[in-house]
Amino acid sequence: MSTADTDSDGLQPQGVQARLWPALVVLAMQAIVFGLSITPAINNRTRFLMMMLGPAVGTLLFAFWLAFASRLPWRERLVVLALMIAWPAAISIVIHESIGLSLFLYGGPVSMLLVAAIMHWMRNVPTAKRLSAVVFALATVWCSFPLLKVNGFTGDYLPEFAWRWKQTTEERLLADTSGPRTIETDAEQVWNPPAEPWPQFRGPRKNGRVDWHGAELDWQSSSPQELWRNSVGPGWSSFAVVSDRLFTQEQRGADEVVTCYDTANGDLIWITTSSGRFHEIVSGAGPRATPTYSDGHVFALGGNGWLQCLDASDGGVVWRKKLTDEFDVSPPMWGFSCSPLLVDSLCIVHVGGKGDDGVVAFDTETGEVVWRTASPYAENYCTPTLMEFAKRATIVFNNRDGLHAVSPSDGTRIWEFRPSQWNGPSMVQSQQLDGNSLVTSLGDGIGMAR
Repeated sequence: MSTADTDSDGLQPQGVQARLWPALVVLAMQAIVFGLSITPAINNRTRFLMMMLGPAVGTLLFAFWLAFASRLPWRERLVVLALMIAWPAAISIVIHESIGLSLFLYGGPVSMLLVAAIMHWMRNVPTAKRLSAVVFALATVWCSFPLLKVNGFTGDYLPEFAWRWKQTTEERLLADTSGPRTIETDAEQVWNPPAEPWPQFRGPRKNGRVDWHGAELDWQSSSPQELWRNSVGPGWSSFAVVSDRLFTQEQRGADEVVTCYDTANGDLIWITTSSGRFHEIVSGAGPRATPTYSDGHVFALGGNGWLQCLDASDGGVVWRKKLTDEFDVSPPMWGFSCSPLLVDSLCIVHVGGKGDDGVVAFDTETGEVVWRTASPYAENYCTPTLMEFAKRATIVFNNRDGLHAVSPSDGTRIWEFRPSQWNGPSMVQSQQLDGNSLVTSLGDGIGMAR
């Protein structure tokens, strides 16, 4: 209806009410989609799409209702629409950089809920007063976002909001000059112990298993006791544990770092930095891969593509390469996640470049390329694994095309297989069962195959 259809005080004429049920349907749909997006039984890709598209589609439907099906006076429709566009546009300029899409994913649905509630509860109130209430409600919603930041997302895709002025763990770490204590080491001392017990991602045999020969573990009667605790920078890297040292990767401000700690007390033995900060809105900041120890050296791949060989004694750089520059690739959506695989004198990683620049083997002493084989899929988050089938050593890796086995010595193809229902990208390591078989994930929400 037009503004001519209202009486002198802005009230809608008797017998004409705002049509609210379409807005309620839209809000109900929003609630259902949100509930599904945090339901673990649904595969992550579908949940992610629901999380992103649900608010966008809901906002468009709500705007259509408000403009063409609400029966509100045209002046009110246009003012409310303008406010719902202007407020987030203005606030987006001053929000914390971590808020990003959260501004629209959560601000939009809350705004629509408040507008619908006001239109219902104040349906018999003059237009000017309803508009004042809408202005106040929207201002309250949108002006709260500049006060917040997002420290990350939980596994249920729920944001971890915090006050903007409250320091993150990383910021407290950077500001804390008291610890962890750095050990003074002898620069001439060479540290090169045997590689056991856990020198790399998934352990000494790269299969995620450890053989326990100690006393029976009974955590009910004798629970583990904390010996020490350190703050570390964000990241997804786990630890390589060799003798009395722990090796990992962290993000510290604008730098990715490889760190070495004393296992006895957590003291920092050395730290090596490389410039760059990888950050992704859902999984946060920091390196993804785990360092690998071999013969007195530590090999690490950062989230932005820094592949480096470091002296395990003091963290000195033996060689360093930026994969994005050397192979003309971009970091995957969730960063370079492949932990370096050491086989004889080779350091093998999944690069995901064009042509044969897929899986690349580097000389451990010089960093020069020894061989390369095709796997032109940057969106790959698995580590090539050394397996033995029919008494033959093979390097097995997976990508969008299926499973692949190549020779460790020169990268030549031994076999390829695409199981039924295979659906990438690759995110879960294949696991060898015996000398003739392995199990592998078919894709998110699909299942596994042997």
